[in-house]
Formats: sequence, structure tokens, C-alpha cells
Amino acid sequence: MGRPIALRWCLYFPIALVAVGQLGQAAGQTPSNPLTDAQVRDKASNLLRQMTLDEKIAQLSQLPGFPVPEFKENVSKTLEEILKQVGAGSVLWVSDP
Repeated sequence: MGRPIALRWCLYFPIALVAVGQLGQAAGQTPSNPLTDAQVRDKASNLLRQMTLDEKIAQLSQLPGFPVPEFKENVSKTLEEILKQVGAGSVLWVSDP
């Protein structure tokens, strides 16, 4: 049947996955010396090439930051085990890293 729509969107439009401002700051750029669009696209493409398909899929997931009955019923692993094994795009409702 093909890949889910969200995954296809992610693979065809990878630049949408990267926060442009954060890329510039991570590269040591300052607001007075921003990265060009081409530099941002190159950095995003390079980062995405380094990721496995499983890592990209994990970035699309949001895990609950506290026990949710429906989550526990459908998943046999703990939140910590899932994060260690496959990662996640975010953990909801957690404000302290």
C-alpha cells in the first residue's frame, strides 16, 4: 500500500523538519550572519542522510510524559525502554529535561 502519508511528506519535504533558526545557531551563525537557504537545505539533507528510516519514523512520534491507560494497554514496554530503543520526536507534558 505504500508508506503512510506523514512519512512520505517527511521524506519528500525534509527541510520542513528542521527549525531554520536552530540550524544557524548550532553552526555558530549569529542573526547578523544568517545561513542562506541553500546552506540550510544542505545541512538538513546531510543530517537526514545520516539518519536511518527507523530514526526518522521515531521523530514523528510523541510519547506521553505521564502514565496514560490507553498507552499502557497497547504498548508492552515502558516509556524509558521505548526511548532507549527507538527514540521519539518529543515527550508530551514534560517541562524538565
